[in-house]
Amino acid sequence: MNVTLDNIKGWVRGLKEDKSGAPSGFFPGMFKTISQIDDVLMIFIHIINISIELSYLLKRWSNVHQIFMEKVENIPWIHKFRNIQLIEHDLNFFFSLIWANKLPKFFEKHKLLQE
Repeated sequence: MNVTLDNIKGWVRGLKEDKSGAPSGFFPGMFKTISQIDDVLMIFIHIINISIELSYLLKRWSNVHQIFMEKVENIPWIHKFRNIQLIEHDLNFFFSLIWANKLPKFFEKHKLLQE
């Protein structure tokens, strides 16, 4: 499976700039700017493709921030917390590519879905 320029450009178009940044400091606005320069975007694509091919986890991909917020203010019920995870945007793109696009097609091809 390889990431293409069209894959990542389509994903970047859907990014909302009001979202929080990633643990490394990248913000969605940075990716939107980078996506206008194909040569720079190709560097990100090659990094993702090489890490997929070699089954290598980039060091910055292993850094995840988890934030717990109370749903009801000043009532710390364990079942009333919001869990927010901040992960790298390019890793999030890769996950969305697999889970939303590639995995359903794989299941259909191999007839693994229940009727």
